[in-house]
Amino acid sequence: MVLGQREVWFTDLGRLFYLADAPSGEGSALGRALAGVDEWLEQALAAGRASRAVRDDLPTSLQRQLTFAVLRAMDDWSLQHMEDLDTQQRLRLVEAQLGTIRRLLAPE
Repeated sequence: MVLGQREVWFTDLGRLFYLADAPSGEGSALGRALAGVDEWLEQALAAGRASRAVRDDLPTSLQRQLTFAVLRAMDDWSLQHMEDLDTQQRLRLVEAQLGTIRRLLAPE
């Protein structure tokens, strides 16, 4: 949010990930970037589960898919609505989004 507010091109770059006709196959730049994020998320969830900081009552692949989908939905929405929010609203949004991810992953 801070970078997008300071540098418009950063927000535009983020929007490229959500273009309906963006090539996202395995060999494409977008496909490789998404695969890298997915791999990082898998490792982060594994570390969180191992340390008991992340719930483990769901299958790992489902948890990763849910988390990735929620993160993408938040990112896409934020990029589409950034101009509608002032600085304070943006900061509150980031806090709310992080809180949502924490609640999604927190052990019971």
